[in-house]
Amino acid sequence: MSLLESQTYIFDVDMNCNGCSKGIERVLEPLKGHGVEKYEVSFDKKLVRVTCSSPMSAEEVLTAIQKTGKVATLVNIEPMLSK
Repeated sequence: MSLLESQTYIFDVDMNCNGCSKGIERVLEPLKGHGVEKYEVSFDKKLVRVTCSSPMSAEEVLTAIQKTGKVATLVNIEPMLSK
């Protein structure tokens, strides 16, 4: 039997410059240790990958990203399972 330990949320984010990606990092950094395990912001791909443990939901991460004023859309959820 597998238990869900964490999930990786992938967001498409409208980033126009490196400053945009830094702004997203600034809103995600305080969430580390409060549900966010790690994150990766790719300006080139215009994607943000956020690995979270429960109870951090995709909606909570999306709200944090949107606080930067950027348009963001959840495009995928990757469950991480363990035995």
